[in-house]
Amino acid sequence: MLSVCVLNSGCALELISARTATSRGSSGGGGSSFTSNCPTNFVRMPAAMESTLGYPLCVSMFEMKVSQNDGTPVLNGRGGAPLPVVNYMPVSRPEGTPWTRITLADAISECASLGARYRLMKNSEWDFIANDIASNGANWSGSMINRGHSDDAIDANAIANGWAFDSPGTLSVPDLMDPYLGTGNTVAQAFGAGGEQKRTHELTNSEILWDFGGNARELVDIDGLGGSLSYTGPGATGYYDLSSATVTTWIPTLISSNGVTFSAPSFTPSNGTWTDAANFIGKFYIPSGNQTLRVVSRGGNYSASNGPGIFAGDSDASSVGTGSTGGFRCVFQ
Repeated sequence: MLSVCVLNSGCALELISARTATSRGSSGGGGSSFTSNCPTNFVRMPAAMESTLGYPLCVSMFEMKVSQNDGTPVLNGRGGAPLPVVNYMPVSRPEGTPWTRITLADAISECASLGARYRLMKNSEWDFIANDIASNGANWSGSMINRGHSDDAIDANAIANGWAFDSPGTLSVPDLMDPYLGTGNTVAQAFGAGGEQKRTHELTNSEILWDFGGNARELVDIDGLGGSLSYTGPGATGYYDLSSATVTTWIPTLISSNGVTFSAPSFTPSNGTWTDAANFIGKFYIPSGNQTLRVVSRGGNYSASNGPGIFAGDSDASSVGTGSTGGFRCVFQ
């Protein structure tokens, strides 16, 4: 059972982690319990998706949070500056804001430090998950799918209660039973009028992921090899609909530093008619001109101006960048 408490109430936090051993890199998640062959607070992917992937996969239920190496939770994952990663470890748990201000290389190594078979999520896996979410009617209201925390706002109580550390900003998960808590919105609101702020998405096997579309955008391993990208951007920097000709033209220009090639299904929904304006799926940010050593993050973040959503993305960050809104999510294969 998950034990969740109000972060400033003085209660003792229960560390809920795939790895609770103090030794970094302990195999198999430090001896944690497993459910459906997944580490604690990781969820199993639907069988049909695993069949297509060719391997079983467990994904962190939450954006990765941060703890000291002895397991002590760090509740402000954003902080004022990048954390010295050698002193910290990533944890899948509800409490605390997401671990941001981290480079792609460090996110890759931090996921791997959890033990054998842990790694950073691949971009291709992100799209498989997003398409599975989009195929589940539970995530839709009419023609709109929920974006997650994505309106530049947090509830007035979020900072006072320790669910956030700045405003606007990323949120903790203070209550697993209320996917709107911290957003200032409720289930009674229609999508397009606040209801789209729901922070959970349901997979077709009924498993739940938190903050997949918003809150913090998430670094992904673009080619499964830790590579970076070079490409030719459009004439104007901006956020583009995934169904647009700009995105269609941009994708074939992508060159991985490891020589991996890319196609439209690596970034776009299976339904090519969806748009962000009509369906809330998110937009992709592409800078103009010739770009090198770029990395990709997915899902958008809490800022409405960033076109957040489950298919959203950003290809502007440097491979050594440490953006304040960029987190990550580990998987267990």
